[in-house]
Amino acid sequence: MAPETGPATDPHPDSEPGPDSEPAASDDGAVAASAELGLTPAAVRAEVAELADLLGGSELLTKFEAETVKENYLAALRKLEYDRAAETVVDVSAVAAAVAKEYAQVRTAMLAIPTSLAPRLAQMTDVAAVQALLSEAVTEALERLAYDTKTP
Repeated sequence: MAPETGPATDPHPDSEPGPDSEPAASDDGAVAASAELGLTPAAVRAEVAELADLLGGSELLTKFEAETVKENYLAALRKLEYDRAAETVVDVSAVAAAVAKEYAQVRTAMLAIPTSLAPRLAQMTDVAAVQALLSEAVTEALERLAYDTKTP
């Protein structure tokens, strides 16, 4: 009678199990669950490996660890919901939209300066007067934008 092969008598203990080999005896619950779902042991191992990668490690968490992680994330989510309701945090997309709108207003105001000043500047010959007029127009445009502080 040939000796049984298994973890204790395996001639190649460092080799990976084959694609259809059975999981270790400690995985009896996983074996039963996978059998009910019609999954092969290789499919179960692939799912376990994918889950471990998602968790950032090569090992799965214990039930207690998984529940602790879950509760920590739920607490963080509840805190975020509270902070949103208290208006102490805002969505980045809302801030980005408001900034983009402000930039567009600044751009429009600044681009309008040459058109509005060109006729007057064309008649001026004094550099200091041209500089003063341009400075006044830029300052006026920026001040109009500064007083337009409506929140989205």
